[in-house]
Amino acid sequence: MKHCFLIFLLFSGLWIHGQDNRSAYGNLLDLRNSLRMRNIVQTPTMVFSDMGSWHGYALPAAAEEAGGFNGPVLFNDLGLVLSRSFARLSLVLDGRPFVFDRPRQVYYPGLLQQDYTDDGVSIAEELIFSDARTALIRVEINNHSEIVRQAAFSFSGVLAPNIGFLTASGNKVTVKLAKGIFSSEIISRLGITITSTDSSYTASVTRPVALAPGKRLVIYIRQSNFVDAADRASYRPLSDSILGNAFSANRKRWDGYLGRAFGYKTDWLKDPIYRRLAVKSMMTLMTNWRSAAGAIKHDGIFPTYNLFDGFWAWDSWKHAAACALFAPELAKNSIRSMLDYQDKAGMVADCVFIDTTRNNYRNTKPPLAAWAVWEIYQHTRDKAFVQEVYPKLLAYHAWWYGHRDHDQNGLCEYGSTNGEAQAAAWESGMDNAVRFDSARMLRNGPTAWSFDQESVDLNSFLYLEKIVLAKMAALLQDGRKQGELLSAAARLKQQLNQLMFDPVSGYYYDIDITHKTCIKGKGPEGWEPLWTGLAADTMASGVIKTIMDTTLFNTYLPFPTFQADHPRFDPKAYWRGPVWFDQAMFAIEGLRKYHRDEMAGVMQRKLLAHAEGLLGDGPIRETYDPLTGKGLTAINFGWSAAAILRLLLL
Repeated sequence: MKHCFLIFLLFSGLWIHGQDNRSAYGNLLDLRNSLRMRNIVQTPTMVFSDMGSWHGYALPAAAEEAGGFNGPVLFNDLGLVLSRSFARLSLVLDGRPFVFDRPRQVYYPGLLQQDYTDDGVSIAEELIFSDARTALIRVEINNHSEIVRQAAFSFSGVLAPNIGFLTASGNKVTVKLAKGIFSSEIISRLGITITSTDSSYTASVTRPVALAPGKRLVIYIRQSNFVDAADRASYRPLSDSILGNAFSANRKRWDGYLGRAFGYKTDWLKDPIYRRLAVKSMMTLMTNWRSAAGAIKHDGIFPTYNLFDGFWAWDSWKHAAACALFAPELAKNSIRSMLDYQDKAGMVADCVFIDTTRNNYRNTKPPLAAWAVWEIYQHTRDKAFVQEVYPKLLAYHAWWYGHRDHDQNGLCEYGSTNGEAQAAAWESGMDNAVRFDSARMLRNGPTAWSFDQESVDLNSFLYLEKIVLAKMAALLQDGRKQGELLSAAARLKQQLNQLMFDPVSGYYYDIDITHKTCIKGKGPEGWEPLWTGLAADTMASGVIKTIMDTTLFNTYLPFPTFQADHPRFDPKAYWRGPVWFDQAMFAIEGLRKYHRDEMAGVMQRKLLAHAEGLLGDGPIRETYDPLTGKGLTAINFGWSAAAILRLLLL
C-alpha cells in the first residue's frame, strides 16, 4: 500500500508539472485564417504575435495556402494585411512537386507549428517571435526514406495591392510601407537567388540539395516589422549562429508564465477546462502586447489588435492588474506607458499612440491606476516601483478634485476638458450608458467641464484610491499623507452611502448635482461599492439581492450592463445591456468581499459556461449578449481576458 501511495504521488506530480508545460495547451484558439488583402477589422478568428511585436500571423485555412504561415498582419496600421503569406515554401523532390496535403497544425502558447509529409519526406515549420520586432520561422526538411533525395526549394511572397514597394538584395527583401518598413531574410548556408518585382519575390536555392537518408535540412527566415526608419536603425538582431537558441528560450519563457499563473492553486485551476481558459486568457493578453515604439516609451497592451493601435488608460490598469499574476514587468510597463504622458496638472490621457498628435486629452478614464499598482506590489513586493509612481498617482488623484468636482462638495463627476458631452461619456468608460441620456455639461474652469450628475462608480473608485494610496504612503513612511487619505476616505464613504444609496430599492445610483436625488436606472455602477468595499453590510445585502434577481442581472449570461426589465435595455447596444467581463469581475469580486462565496461561484460558473466559445476554441470577445451568450463586437479583447484570468487565479 505504501508503494502504491508513493507511485500515486509521483504520477500526480508529473501530471501537475505537465500542466505547467505549454505542450499541454495546443489549439486553445482556432488560428486558421484565410487573410484577405484588406484591413481585417472583423474576423471570426484571431492572429498570433508575441514579445510586444507589431505584426502577427495565422495558420493556413485552405489547401492552396499550405506551405507557409499566413500574413503578416501589421498592427501599426490597424491590422493591415501585408500579404496572404510572405514566405510560402515550394519544394521539388527528384523533379516532382512536394504535395502539401493534410497538415498537422497546432497553435501552442508562443508557438505556431505545422507539419507535412509526402513520399518519405517531412516538412516541419515553426514560427515564434525572437524579440519585439522579429518573427523567426524555422523550416526543417527531413528525409525518412532509404534513398538520397534531390531537393530544390523556394520561398515566395506577394504584397497586397498598393501597400508598399518591394526591393531585394542578397538573401533579403525589404518593403517600404506608408507606415514603417518590413523585411524578410532567408538564413541558410546554401546559395540563394532572388528574383523580384516591386510587389512580389521568389527566393530559390541555387542548385538542388542532395539529402541523404535520415538527414535533415534546416532553414531560418527572419521577418521584421519596424514602425519607422529610426526604429529599424536602432535594431540589433540575434546572431545567425544562435537562432536555434531562440526556440528553447521561447519555450522556457512560456513555461515560466504558466508556472507562475498555476502557482496560485485556486480550486478553479483544479479543473482542466478552467486551466485551459486561464491559458487562453494569457495568450490573448500577450497577443495584444506591444513594445515601446515611436512616441510610446514603454510596453503596454492594446485593447485588441484589429480595432485599436494605441493604449487606453483604464484598459491598461486592468491589463496590468492581470499581468501582475504572470508577467510582472509587462504589468509595470503598462502603468508607465500611460503615466509617461501625464500632464502638468496631473491628468492622465484617455489614450496614447505612436504619434503624439493623436493622444486624447479631451477626457481621461476612471481612476483605477493606484489599484493596479497596488495589485502589482501585492504580487511582486517591488517597493521601488511603488516609490517610482507614487507621486504621479497622488497628482492624478488630486486632479479629479481640482477639475471634476463642480460644487466642491467632495463628490466628483465625469466630464471633459472641452465641454463635449460625448467625451464626458467616454471618460466614464461606459460610452452610451442609459444613465447619461439626460446629462448636461457644467463648466468648472477654462479646461474643465463636468456632467450635472455625481457618479457612484467614479466616487467608489476614488474611495478605493484613497485606501490604496494610504497603504502606499505607509509603505513609503509618508505618515502625514497616510492620515490625510484615510480621513478623506472615511468622509467620502459616509457621503456616498448617505446620498447615493436608495434604501427603498436597495441599490446605489448616480445623483443629480443640484438636488442630490437618485437618477434611477440600475447598471453596474451600482455594484461598484461592493467591489471597493465601502458598502455597509445592510446596503450590500440590498445590492446582492438585485444582482441575483433573474429579471435584472442574473440573466442567462449574468451581469448585463443595464437592468434587463427596463424599456431601454438593449442586449446588443454596447453599454445598454451587453455583458462586459470587467464589470462581471467587479460583481463577483464584490460578492466574495462580502462573504457570498457560494453565490460568487454559481455566478462565475454560469458566466464562463454560457459565454459563446469561451470554454471551446472561440476567441474572447469584447461583449456578449446577456440573453443568448452570443459573442459581440471585437474579438481577442484584452480586458475581458484580464478579468477572466483574475477570476480564475485569485
